[in-house]
Amino acid sequence: MKKLLGIIVVALLLSACSPIKIVLKPDPIESVTMPVINTQNAINISNIGTSMGDVEIGSTGTGMGQIPRELLGDLYQWSQTAVEMLKAELRKSNIVITADAPKILNLSVIEAQIEPIVFLGGNTCSLTLKVVTGENSESTYSAEHTDPNRGVEISVTAETAMTKALAAMLNDKKIIDYLQN
Repeated sequence: MKKLLGIIVVALLLSACSPIKIVLKPDPIESVTMPVINTQNAINISNIGTSMGDVEIGSTGTGMGQIPRELLGDLYQWSQTAVEMLKAELRKSNIVITADAPKILNLSVIEAQIEPIVFLGGNTCSLTLKVVTGENSESTYSAEHTDPNRGVEISVTAETAMTKALAAMLNDKKIIDYLQN
């Protein structure tokens, strides 16, 4: 019986220390105001992420009573989430999204970091989104979101940072001019 209890305790400790994979969903974040883009041009939006597979993006669990855990993310999947979020946002403005469009936005999440809020719980996510237009003009947009609430899923904090990066891109005069002309 003691041996079985020991095995259960070890299994629980090992599972509590295992990495957490952060997977983003392309749901819009209502708390971030997205600008309205007016264009008659159809747009092709693609994922040009090159980093496939899980990479370490930070850690969590420094709040009272929390066990520190490594966080993993697949930046290619995060880039695909950015593509889907942007498509959904532009469709709200009745913009046609198609693969053979003359206007092209290629997206890639090139950096992501999630840091815990020490002692209190919660997390901060910072990320950098690279955008390359069909004219090979390249820009990067960095965004950060902090959620001090321990009960919020880490992925929601990252999704909000992603939405902020997309909003920064859509507010960039260079991108607006490119899409409208």
